[in-house]
Amino acid sequence: MTKQRKKLGSEAEGITADFLRSKGLRIIELNHRNKIGEIDIIAKDGDIFIIVEVKSKTGIGRGSPEEMVDRRKQRKLIRTAEAYFMLQEIDEPDWRIDVVAVEYDNFGDFKINWLKNAVEE
Repeated sequence: MTKQRKKLGSEAEGITADFLRSKGLRIIELNHRNKIGEIDIIAKDGDIFIIVEVKSKTGIGRGSPEEMVDRRKQRKLIRTAEAYFMLQEIDEPDWRIDVVAVEYDNFGDFKINWLKNAVEE
């Protein structure tokens, strides 16, 4: 991953965290890593844990950011979330996986698309 793409991804995660806070969610952790993988954002909406995958993109080529969360990535997100709950000793949590897409235009402006419950087992 190039430095520019990494910077764009990090910026999109910050934008997403601020966006989710503005919608009333409480951010628990950013960039959680365990043996299985990484979770961009872990948040809570009341008693529900929200596992958030952030995807960012510039331009219109190669599809939307949401389309980058393929079946393989979905399975990995599920396993990573399950490992997180096990490591935190959280028994039978109420949780879901959301995808937040941040699309930048050529002028540096962006739009956010929040797909709730985007990944299911």
